Amino acid sequence: MHMSRMQYILRLSRLLGVAFLAPATVAHASCEPKLAPPVVAFSAPVPETNYHYDKNVNMIQQMMQERGHIFAKLNNQWTLGVTFAQPIYQLDGKLQTEKGEDGYCTRLEWVQVTFGYQDMQVYIGSDFKPGTCAFRVVYDHENEHVAINTYTLEEFAEPVRAKMQDLANAETYVRTAVPPTLDAMLLPYKRALDRAVAEFRQVQASRNGAIDTPGNYARTQAMCTDWNQSGTWTQSGPVIQAPVRPQNSGLPAGTLPGLQSPDAVLRAPSAPTPRR
Repeated sequence: MHMSRMQYILRLSRLLGVAFLAPATVAHASCEPKLAPPVVAFSAPVPETNYHYDKNVNMIQQMMQERGHIFAKLNNQWTLGVTFAQPIYQLDGKLQTEKGEDGYCTRLEWVQVTFGYQDMQVYIGSDFKPGTCAFRVVYDHENEHVAINTYTLEEFAEPVRAKMQDLANAETYVRTAVPPTLDAMLLPYKRALDRAVAEFRQVQASRNGAIDTPGNYARTQAMCTDWNQSGTWTQSGPVIQAPVRPQNSGLPAGTLPGLQSPDAVLRAPSAPTPRR
């Protein structure tokens, strides 16, 4: 099983695609009055996982191709189940600006940070009927990925919240010749969030990859003998066209997106006894 490319959503309200420029002139601690630090509203959402049982192996493979996931057809392996974890990282805020005789005094009134998941979807091939050994093995494996995605987020959420609060506690007014933009004032928070996201994705991908190994496939394959429940699998496996790299995929040639993604794919070799 390898892992498919994770979609990275970074919605910085009024920030995305904008150059982050520091205020022209800044004199920290030069504006009065000194008020309380900005309020940090932090959330780490984990939505309820949605399970789907209406797509067979061929349809899951096609769905992945349509979503732009890129994988190699190696050793006649096929996708038996997949977990899609779509993250959401958001940053927003509000400025308070006062005009003085010699410029503007500006501070952040509040900062809102979202670090979590927008969506979690699990697909299990309809080739495997509920109550059967093969269904249970596929189901349990995908739930391992759900658990990894969930507890890894929980592990990172509190340090991210604490870092955002530390930045807020250090905030003060800044004095500038022209009012600074929200993106400029939020830049330290964005940089900290970017670093946290990069580390989070690396750990998440590593943990998911640890259960997507040939050795684990072999062990789980041996647990069941009812893989070919649909009766349509031959010695050459399900009839599926290997996906091709889509145009403008964003990945260089030879990239294995599974090394970077929490999305988990359950793979099987040629039938009649596929492995995961």
